[in-house]
Amino acid sequence: MVGGKIQLHSQPLDLGEKVKSCVALLRLTGRTAGCEIKIKTESVWVAGDPTRLEQAINNLLLNALKYTPAGGLIELTVEAASDQAVLTIKDSGIGISSALLPHIFELFVQGDTSLDRAKGGMGIGLALVHQLIRLHGGTVSAQSAGPGQGSTFTVHLPCIAPPASLPEPVLPKIMHEKHWRILMIEDNEDARSMLSQLLQLEGHEVLEACTAQEGLQLAGSEQPDLVIVDIGLPDMTGYELAEQLRANVLTQTMGLIAMTGYGQAEDRAHALAAGFDFHLIKPVEVDRLLAVIDRCGQTALRRKVALAVEIS
Repeated sequence: MVGGKIQLHSQPLDLGEKVKSCVALLRLTGRTAGCEIKIKTESVWVAGDPTRLEQAINNLLLNALKYTPAGGLIELTVEAASDQAVLTIKDSGIGISSALLPHIFELFVQGDTSLDRAKGGMGIGLALVHQLIRLHGGTVSAQSAGPGQGSTFTVHLPCIAPPASLPEPVLPKIMHEKHWRILMIEDNEDARSMLSQLLQLEGHEVLEACTAQEGLQLAGSEQPDLVIVDIGLPDMTGYELAEQLRANVLTQTMGLIAMTGYGQAEDRAHALAAGFDFHLIKPVEVDRLLAVIDRCGQTALRRKVALAVEIS
């Protein structure tokens, strides 16, 4: 379980039917325009959370659509193999380099900018897909012969016997863990979308900004508990942003987390001197990120209480 917080509400479901419904919805919303999609499915039953599996399937489909040029082909198959349900999504898109392939499911991996697949990150939600499939006792893998050779993503999930009757939908239980209001300032749209989905699954409320100035305005008006800041922002550095947040009475108590690809001792020292509470190096393990978010939120809460006592 990611961070010990995401809870699955599993029920028997037909993976083949779930895949067809995901494709139908994307077609209805116009997201599949420009690509040919072929579907070949069997009725294969798994125990899964319908919402979580739908999100994983949609993220894989959107990733294939994003990296397949107009006129390309995406093929989806669902079949049973021994005691496993196997979902395969194969595209004729731009492929993945051998250097990036081992890291395709990691958070915030950046590759050589000369490689098209690396531009804008590693696709929408692949790290989230990995976590959700793992929670279901399954695996997800990626294969590609290289740039220009297309990609194939394969999901394995444990099979179950078809149910005697269709189950009633399971309603989520009310969660009582401490959740935080988080502002994420990140100019990379894919990275921002992926992390936002992950944090919302954990129950956090997420606000998003793509520039430092937008982030400063949201921090002042929305008063989040903590702020996750990409150091390499287009309009000012994350260090300068942190200094401005700490200098403003409205934002000075907020928890601040720096996210950067630079991990030298001087980089960490610079971040702490600018006012950050924590300095994380990309790529960051999901469990590590969630633990730091909780610690940072608690730090901000203590800081806010201390300031209130001082003022009174």
